[in-house]
Amino acid sequence: MNNNISIKIYKNVAELLKKFSKNKKKVIEFEPGIYIRVGNNKFKTFQNDGVCCYNCGIEGEYFSLEKDTSMEKTAIKNKCDLSNRYSINLYALDENNTPVLMTHDHVIARGLGGSSNLDNLKTMCSRCNNRKSANETHATRAIQRLLNGNDYYEDNPVLLYKPRYLC
Repeated sequence: MNNNISIKIYKNVAELLKKFSKNKKKVIEFEPGIYIRVGNNKFKTFQNDGVCCYNCGIEGEYFSLEKDTSMEKTAIKNKCDLSNRYSINLYALDENNTPVLMTHDHVIARGLGGSSNLDNLKTMCSRCNNRKSANETHATRAIQRLLNGNDYYEDNPVLLYKPRYLC
């Protein structure tokens, strides 16, 4: 998992996605006194594309309501109250029953001019997304060097990564 502290697990993924999609607000009261942000592209991508990784096929199995600890030091420093700050994340389980965070991915990376519109977003597990990101970074740097007139790659051709889902 990430740095958040899991509070509660919800296995009814389809039911929760339906609940999120019906609500037009960006923040909802998920449970009494617990507010979460659902009006973001991550949940919209899960609703539109489903909960399976577009690359490897692993399926999101449960949502985890988590206490957001990512801003704790900043909150203490700035004397902010984050006691009601929660997030809800979708997780899959791999072959070893290890939780894998599900996220959304830009098919055409934002760094390469891709948009954050839903037609450029796909559901992807964090493992595939991290691999894709590392390969795209390498390819982007190679393209930038070529465009800047750096001839380093003339004698060392670069194989540009083409993800399976673009084939």
